[in-house]
Amino acid sequence: MPTIDAHLHVFEAVSDRFPRDVFEPLTPPDRSAPAEALLAHMERAGVDQAVVVAVSHHDEYLKHVLATYPKRFAGVSVIAPSAPDPVTDLYRRVETLGIQGLRVFALGDPDAPPESQPLFPLLAAMAELGVKLWFYAEVAQVVVLDRMMDLLPDLVVVMNHLGFCPSIWDEMRVDEHGRPRFDAALPPASLDTVVGLARHSNVTSTCPVSMRSARPPTRIPTCALWWSRCIAPSVPAG
Repeated sequence: MPTIDAHLHVFEAVSDRFPRDVFEPLTPPDRSAPAEALLAHMERAGVDQAVVVAVSHHDEYLKHVLATYPKRFAGVSVIAPSAPDPVTDLYRRVETLGIQGLRVFALGDPDAPPESQPLFPLLAAMAELGVKLWFYAEVAQVVVLDRMMDLLPDLVVVMNHLGFCPSIWDEMRVDEHGRPRFDAALPPASLDTVVGLARHSNVTSTCPVSMRSARPPTRIPTCALWWSRCIAPSVPAG
């Protein structure tokens, strides 16, 4: 059985060939984290394959990586905020890149009916195509997702970072090693909402070992408790 890392980012310095968004100081324009460096780390760690997630909606470098190393990587794109028709854009990306997932940060109004949400047609198309929803959002959007899943039972959802639900752009910090950090208590207030998603059989989560919290002395045992709460509802007894 191959060993697969389920969530990684690779990118090059910003250029005409490989444009991307810049998020200082995590992904400054001159920072590079290429696929070749990742492959070297994978070799040393005994990891066979990986899921690479684009750092923004620009697909140029993701396309290059998937074409260059088709047997090593599967790709996840990021939803394009300016796409006039998200469903048409999804079909284009599946056909031209062969993506297996699409990262989404928000779904709509928590008070609106699920079928009236602007991205409901997109999620329905993803369910039809077998494209996974790579989901990273604030807790109110998890509630929207929960309701939409009732109408889209075939949609496969991967909660990013164990369902941790910070305000990404407002709360993210970077540590001395260039890694993302959130100064938040563990377990988070969103835990019960995320655990509630376990009633849907097609919802799973990545489990990051490098997520940093404000409390290093208690981070590992607290995360273990958090993880046990997340998986317990979906594990058959006995």
